[in-house]
Amino acid sequence: MFIKFIFIKGFRSYKDQGFTSITLHPGFNVVTGRNGAGKSNLFAAIRFLLGDLNVGNNSEDRLKLLHSYGGNTMQTGYVEIVFDNSDHRFPIDKTEFSLRRTFGTSKDEFSIGNNKLSKADVRNMFEAAGFSSSNPYYIVQQGKINTLALMKDSDRLDMLKEVAGATVYEERKRESVAIMIESESKSIKIEEFLKYIDERIKVLDKERKELQLYQTQIEMKKQFEAYIIHLEANESNDRILDLEKEKEKYLIHSSKESKKLERFTDELKKDESKFNKLLSEIKKIDNEKIMVEKLNEVFDKQKAQLVIQQKHFKKLLSKEQAKLEKLQKEQDLLSGSKEKLEKEIEIIKPKLEELIGQEDDIDNKLSSTERNLQELYVKQGMFQFKSKTERDKYLGDESSKLEDIVNQYEQQAQSLEEDVEDMKQIQQSKGKQFDNSMASKDKEAEIVKTAELRVHELKLEKDQIEQRVSSTFQSINEMKSNLTEHRNEWKKAERNLQTIMNRPLSEGLTRLNQIRQEGKIKGIHGPLVELFDIVEPEATLALEVVGGNGLFHVVVDTDDTASKILEILNTENIGRLSFIPLNRVRTKPPKFPILENDLVCPLIKVISFDPIYTEAMKLVFGKTLICKDEATAEQVRKSSHVDCITFEGDVFHSKGAVTGGYYSKKKLKLSSYQQIKHWRQQYQQLQTQLTEKESELEKLQASLLSIQKTIRTKEDEKNKILSNNDNSRVELDKIISERTMYIEILEKKQTILKKLKIDIQNCKDTIDGYQKQINTAFNTKLTEEESNLLLTLSESSIQLKEQKISISSDVMKLQSRKNQMTNQLNQNYGKRLMEIEGEIKSLNPENSKLQIELKQKEIDEINIEIDGVREKLESLVQSLNEKDAEIKPIKVSIDALKQQTSTIADQLVADGKKMESLLAQIQSFNKVRDAKQLRVLSKGDRFNFEELKKYNKDQSVEELNKINKSLASLRHVNQKANDQFNSFTNQYNSLEARRDELYESNASIQLLIKTLDNKKDEAIARTFSGVAKNFTQVFKELIPGGSAKLVMKRQMDEDEGEGEDPKEWADGETPKGLLTFTGIGIQVSFGEGHEPCSMRQLSGGQKTLVALALIFALQRTDPAPFYLLDEIDAALDHNYRVAVSKMIRKHSREIQFIATTFGPEFVMDANQNWIVVFNKGGSKLVPGSTEDALNVIKQLDNGSAFDYSYQGITEEEFNQDRPVLGVAENKHLVAFEFKRAKKRALKALAKAEEACAIMVQDEANQDSNADSSEKLKHDKKIFEKLHKEYLLRAAEFNQVKERFIRFGGIIKQQGDDELSQSSQPQDKEMENIEKEKDNNQQTSDTEMKDTDQSTTKQKSPPKRKSPSQDTSDIETSDDESKKKQTESNQEESDIDEETPSQRFEEALNYASQKLKQHGLQESEQSEQEEDDDDISSDSSD
Repeated sequence: MFIKFIFIKGFRSYKDQGFTSITLHPGFNVVTGRNGAGKSNLFAAIRFLLGDLNVGNNSEDRLKLLHSYGGNTMQTGYVEIVFDNSDHRFPIDKTEFSLRRTFGTSKDEFSIGNNKLSKADVRNMFEAAGFSSSNPYYIVQQGKINTLALMKDSDRLDMLKEVAGATVYEERKRESVAIMIESESKSIKIEEFLKYIDERIKVLDKERKELQLYQTQIEMKKQFEAYIIHLEANESNDRILDLEKEKEKYLIHSSKESKKLERFTDELKKDESKFNKLLSEIKKIDNEKIMVEKLNEVFDKQKAQLVIQQKHFKKLLSKEQAKLEKLQKEQDLLSGSKEKLEKEIEIIKPKLEELIGQEDDIDNKLSSTERNLQELYVKQGMFQFKSKTERDKYLGDESSKLEDIVNQYEQQAQSLEEDVEDMKQIQQSKGKQFDNSMASKDKEAEIVKTAELRVHELKLEKDQIEQRVSSTFQSINEMKSNLTEHRNEWKKAERNLQTIMNRPLSEGLTRLNQIRQEGKIKGIHGPLVELFDIVEPEATLALEVVGGNGLFHVVVDTDDTASKILEILNTENIGRLSFIPLNRVRTKPPKFPILENDLVCPLIKVISFDPIYTEAMKLVFGKTLICKDEATAEQVRKSSHVDCITFEGDVFHSKGAVTGGYYSKKKLKLSSYQQIKHWRQQYQQLQTQLTEKESELEKLQASLLSIQKTIRTKEDEKNKILSNNDNSRVELDKIISERTMYIEILEKKQTILKKLKIDIQNCKDTIDGYQKQINTAFNTKLTEEESNLLLTLSESSIQLKEQKISISSDVMKLQSRKNQMTNQLNQNYGKRLMEIEGEIKSLNPENSKLQIELKQKEIDEINIEIDGVREKLESLVQSLNEKDAEIKPIKVSIDALKQQTSTIADQLVADGKKMESLLAQIQSFNKVRDAKQLRVLSKGDRFNFEELKKYNKDQSVEELNKINKSLASLRHVNQKANDQFNSFTNQYNSLEARRDELYESNASIQLLIKTLDNKKDEAIARTFSGVAKNFTQVFKELIPGGSAKLVMKRQMDEDEGEGEDPKEWADGETPKGLLTFTGIGIQVSFGEGHEPCSMRQLSGGQKTLVALALIFALQRTDPAPFYLLDEIDAALDHNYRVAVSKMIRKHSREIQFIATTFGPEFVMDANQNWIVVFNKGGSKLVPGSTEDALNVIKQLDNGSAFDYSYQGITEEEFNQDRPVLGVAENKHLVAFEFKRAKKRALKALAKAEEACAIMVQDEANQDSNADSSEKLKHDKKIFEKLHKEYLLRAAEFNQVKERFIRFGGIIKQQGDDELSQSSQPQDKEMENIEKEKDNNQQTSDTEMKDTDQSTTKQKSPPKRKSPSQDTSDIETSDDESKKKQTESNQEESDIDEETPSQRFEEALNYASQKLKQHGLQESEQSEQEEDDDDISSDSSD
């Protein structure tokens, strides 16, 4: 067995160690790598899987094992090792398997494949494979060698004891001592209890005699009691007969009173119906009266509003007329003033034009005079010129200047002419705008007038619609009130029906209605009662009686529809329904007689229905005839043998039975449903009418909204036009103002143009004068004529200027007057006249007159409505008075009938209570009689009443009292004296036997303790001898020529080297006084000529080598499947490392080694080198060659501390002196486990065979009796349990057997003569300890029960076999030796499993078939769980 692969994920530095290219070698594997690469973590992972690494049990400890790098920690991880199990060292039937240990913060579990294992299972598996917990040196850590090298002698001895398994013996010894102390304590308690029981037995013997007398008296008492009961039963029979007669009288009386009550009830119902109808009519009239009164109030309010509105319009008309008169007066006054001003302007215009003409003439004259004067002045001023040339030049220059001025004037004149033309056009445009505005204003006034008329018409129409809406609202409110009443009556009828029907049927019908409303399931026609109408109402009771619950059977088209509805009801756990599927219903035609009169007819003829429901109706009503009276029904039933029913509900069955009596009409389901149907139809009709009214109301409201919208639109148009009128008036004022302004500007420009033309002409004349002078001769003086002319012209100029001033003043005055009047005419009179005209147009007194007339018309209409309403109100009041007068006698009749029905009902209640009392008495007497008769019958076999017939009841009671007095004197007697006496006697015998067993058991345990001490010494001596021998041999292999030995030291040995050498012990002899040894010393010599030295005298490297030699010796003595060596060569020099490396290489032929190192020696001898590298946050184990491993070591060997001359072990050295590995020294424990497992298996087999035999016997004896079948079932269950336990023990035995064979054990078949007896004494001693434990446990349980035996009866405990009988094989007599020889032969032989298993299977199959035949196949799952629990509890022994 060896490790093939190692997979590590999330463990410490290993993030993910997956598959490697090659497997681990089954020999010597060497791991190298840098410090911190993860070599030690690799070994820690293997130790973690093997359970050798202590990691704690909490999540924090496991968190430390998880891989973490860069702040990221893995949540889970695992270590998995693939083992080669070709030698089947592991107790697993596989040549190769993988064991995984998965861990995380919240889990830690082992698994092989998909099978999870517990830690105990894994530990046992490794123990079975040779990983002994007592010898943990298959894993050698770095510090373990140093610890072993520095270990004290006493610690070495303790280590050797642990390796030898001495702790097992010491544990057994401690258990035995504890059992012995407990047994002595129990013996003392048993002695005390025996004394108490002996005293108790003497007292109980006296109590037994008193009990016998008491039981005789009790028997007599029971006989008299039974006789008295017999007499009382006879009396009860007589009393019951009397009560039955009295009950019949009350029944007859109650029947008469019931019919009387029914008659009164019918009359009361009729009167109440009339009363309720009148009340409803009164309420309706009262409601109508209230509505009419409210309507009258509404009309009064509307009339008052109309009167107020009419007054308003009258006041408005008066104001408009007054204002109109005032405006007209003002208009006339302004028109006169305007005409007067226009006339004045017309008068001023000619005068102004004349003055302007005069002014122009004067200007012309003045201009000509001035021009002539200028010429004369120029000529007069010629003296300043020296010559003509100079003069002409001056004149030419002046002419040129004047020409320039003329040009400028002409340009200005042209511009002014253009402006004048533009002004004229603008003036024309403004005139057109003024005309258009005036026309538009007139048009808009006409539109406003038309809109007002349309609005008025719409308002009239709106008032009419509002009246219709109001009346419709009243109708709807009245309908809603009636609708509420109808709905309340409908719901009242439904509640009444629900109280009559049972709850499941009511809930089912309610859910059915919901399903029909949902519409998901088609083909539901509804309950039968919905599908027909009653033609003759007097047949309602007959239909009710015949139909019964069938009235509410649901009619569906197919049975699939019924299944769907039932599925819904079952899913929701609500209601129960019956269905009539039309596709399934087929009825036979009834054999009715030929009916020749009207007294009899088929019941189905009194109802009407759709033909598709004919079969359903025939199913319920088709087999019954309805008759007018009872005599007819009886006659038809006898003659035709058909079922008949009367209108009163009395049924005459075809077989002769008659059913009838009183039926409360309040509890008739059909009548209740007819009421529901009636009120539902009324409700639906009224709902339809209400919907139509609401639709009509919606249309009226829509029309009203449309009219209101049209009115708002027209008013908006009117307001918009009026708003535009205001804007137009402002615009018109602006046009008038602009027009006047342009006229003034035009006149000014024309005046300027005129003056400018005059100036131009004057300039031209001046230029002409200058040209004339140029052509004349040069004179510096004026002629006389010219001088006179100059004087005349000067005077004329002055006169003209004076005239011009005078005329200009007059022109300005007239022009100012004209402008003032024109402005007043345009701005004041004209504007105000326009405003007055607009105001006059805005005033519409005709409209107010029209509104007054309309309001008067509405008032007249409302007066007519008010008169009608008042007439109706008077009519309603009269109707109320009439109804009140009509209802009073009915109320008196109802009160009288209620009084009578109440009296009769009270009498019936009293009769009912009396009959209930009689029935209760009859029932009570019946129970008493039946009970007494039952008691008499149960005791009739024991008692003979013939002897007691001489006694009557009183005498019997007297005799019974005497017996009771006698019993009272014996009331202190102990009723359990016999049972207690027997119980205490059995306990006394049992405790005596148990006390003797405890005495024998203590002797056996003392002998066992002595034997265990001897066995422990033998184990220590045997282990020490093997370790010492291997230590000497290993040391010689490591140090050729050297020697070493282990010595056992006693207290008197002072020197470390002193002590006993195991070689001096004889073969198989155990040294006496082994327990007195205090330690193990070591003596070594490192070659010839070297003195033997103790451990204290050695150097550090030598101590390490000696410690390694001791470890190898331990490994040879108790070898493991593989070894883990962590840097064991760290403290050795080159030669020692070579020696250790060669030894490991030799050992690797048989065992796998995995070692880490920093030296080259292990690398050279390795079968396979491995290198641990750390990359990207994780360690990896990768295969490498020898050169790769040496390179890693050389990189780490900075100081060249290693010697690289060693080239590995030679083939000759490898094959020389091959080491022989020993067998584990705990083989005797394996043998013991084998025998114990075998004994358990045989014991389980015996129990199973016994149970199988019982079951087979029951199979043979079984008949159809249920008790025998139950017994077989019980026996089969017990056998299955024991059979399962046997299989479990057999599997356990096979596992231990494989381990026993692996450790060198020999299995003998049945019939072999000679078997080894070497382990018999200690095996029996181990068994004795286990049996003593069981006995002590049972003894403690027994004593706990015995403490209560003084007051309660208990079964005596079964006697158990004395432990002395189990340990008798320790004695040395010849007979017992033969007996032990036989037992040994039996225990070391194998177990035949095939034959009983086959027999068990056959028995089980046969029993199962038997049980199936009788229908008693049990639930295997629950019993399987119970059996597993039982077996698991048994397996813990």
